[in-house]
Amino acid sequence: MRARQQWRLDPSEAQVHSSGKTVGQRTSATKNSRAETATSFTFKLTHGPTGLKAEGCVPSGRYTRKQMQVLKQDLLRALMKQLEHDVAKRLRIPGR
Repeated sequence: MRARQQWRLDPSEAQVHSSGKTVGQRTSATKNSRAETATSFTFKLTHGPTGLKAEGCVPSGRYTRKQMQVLKQDLLRALMKQLEHDVAKRLRIPGR
């Protein structure tokens, strides 16, 4: 008996739009730490063939570069999973 191969969304079909925002008094002339600024980041994914969208954001907060990198990766992974689910539902893929 053959095992059914699970359908996956091709990442090349998803367009990623991103934007970030920093609020605070961080200038090149001062040596302020990142803890004094608040940053946020937004991702918008669009599936080209169907036009379905998924979007989300990392809320404003005081993050280190490493923390922001991890939060962005987690958000992008979750949005890709959501978009994959929505596309499978729209295309009526069996077992999804």
